[in-house]
Amino acid sequence: MEKLLRVTAYCLRWVDQLRKPRGERRGSILSLLELQDAEKRLMREVQAGAFPIDRIEAGSMELPKSNPIAFLCPFVDMEGLLRVGGRLTNAGLPLCHKHRCCFPATERSRRSSCDEPTSPSCTRTLAALRRRYWVIRGRQAVKRCIRACIICRWQDGRPFCPLMSELPVARVEPTFPFCQVGLDFAGPFLVRGEDCGVKKVYICLFTCMITRAVYLEIVANMTTTSFLAALRRFIARRGTPTVIQSDNFRTFKQTDAFIRSLFVGKHAEKFRNELVCSEDTPLKELPGAADTGRGLFDLACFFEELCTTLCELEARINNRLLTLLSEDPWNCAPLTPAQFLIGRELAALPTSTQETSRLAGARQLRGRKRWTEEYVVSLNVRSKWKKISRQVEVDDLVLVTADTVPRNR
Repeated sequence: MEKLLRVTAYCLRWVDQLRKPRGERRGSILSLLELQDAEKRLMREVQAGAFPIDRIEAGSMELPKSNPIAFLCPFVDMEGLLRVGGRLTNAGLPLCHKHRCCFPATERSRRSSCDEPTSPSCTRTLAALRRRYWVIRGRQAVKRCIRACIICRWQDGRPFCPLMSELPVARVEPTFPFCQVGLDFAGPFLVRGEDCGVKKVYICLFTCMITRAVYLEIVANMTTTSFLAALRRFIARRGTPTVIQSDNFRTFKQTDAFIRSLFVGKHAEKFRNELVCSEDTPLKELPGAADTGRGLFDLACFFEELCTTLCELEARINNRLLTLLSEDPWNCAPLTPAQFLIGRELAALPTSTQETSRLAGARQLRGRKRWTEEYVVSLNVRSKWKKISRQVEVDDLVLVTADTVPRNR
């Protein structure tokens, strides 16, 4: 749009200079008046080919209802430009703001909307475009421009979302609680010490992939030593898991690098398994970076209060419903993670009768059956990534993005 405007201004200057003597000709730099005159010339040409200027200028305002400018009360100003009427006549604004020039939704208008130095948002781009023009069906034109513009796709394009994959075996095969574990961090939290000073602590979150139960452990810092100590406390209380899955958080990477650096060669993997889990527990890293550095609250409290709050929070999470309440009158107890941990809800009182091993085994089998028939079946629905789109193939040009790196870097 800017190039077209300048070329038109130079052409109009050349025509004007041919009529003047050589001594009265102007220099090579375009003035603001010349650019404004070129813009008005272009607007008149575009409007004459898209709107019934003659009928509006003659006073025949009865346009058909199908005409997109019929509801705008258009009029032709002293310079021959078609402007929007509206209800802002008494507003103390310039004429170009109260009554903007009508502009058809052509390819040139869509390109000019992409040239605006704004983010590729439909609302912001349309607002920047309406500072000078009133584009007919402007929102639709801007949307088409953003979808077809490569620069807009580069700045605000959504990542490729394939069809949501199948659930892994660790999510659908029944086993003991905390046998398949997911690992993550949360924090920081501010805690008051005995010396009335405030320090930061973090929470190490262990999630059972089978029963969705959680285990929360406080760590003093994000070092490798603190993480290994929290992992040893978890194993001592909940047992040794078969698989631990984590993301690529820097503490997990440092832990893995620390263990691997102790021995070099063929004994590195053996020592890593013996030191971390002592029972051949593989530590798997999942691709991607999770948003684990976001604080949950900034209120400083004492360490004992935080420990008590975390225990109560862990009980609340483990007492949540995994499925909807059953309509069976013989099956009144809801299915919660606590039933797989202690055999009942955490808030319920223990039964006074002595339960035999046979009844306890039957109760466990019943809970396992309910987990398979009620909970696993509910995981069949895909909550997102539902469409089967084109798969990325070799030699495709793609844009690799990350949450921690701006797209213009």
